[in-house]
Amino acid sequence: MMSIAIRGPLVLAALCALVIAVAFKLLGHAPGTTPYLLVAFFALLSIAGRLLQHQTQDPKQAVQSSMTVMALKMLASLLVLVVVVFATPRDRVLAMTLSFGGLYLIFLVYDTMHQFRSINRQQP
Repeated sequence: MMSIAIRGPLVLAALCALVIAVAFKLLGHAPGTTPYLLVAFFALLSIAGRLLQHQTQDPKQAVQSSMTVMALKMLASLLVLVVVVFATPRDRVLAMTLSFGGLYLIFLVYDTMHQFRSINRQQP
């Protein structure tokens, strides 16, 4: 059960890292380490959220847990976005912000789909 919670986000992270490498190569920019650190950040958030959600047994508690996890992910993501914007050189802020936004949306949709499936499985 735990390996399933970890495998999905890691596969998605690997695919996102590949897309980032290809996109930056096509744009003619060197990606640096920041986009890959963002991928790792979102993968870790996704894994942590899944592990927390797997601990709940009651469907009502699962919904509350899912909403709490989503709110904590959003707050953590906003903090990381602020750090990325201020730590990135001015000429690369747009590329990093777009990378961050894209990764946030991809992992948000992926995690939301997983949470809805998990909640539906728990209901009698």
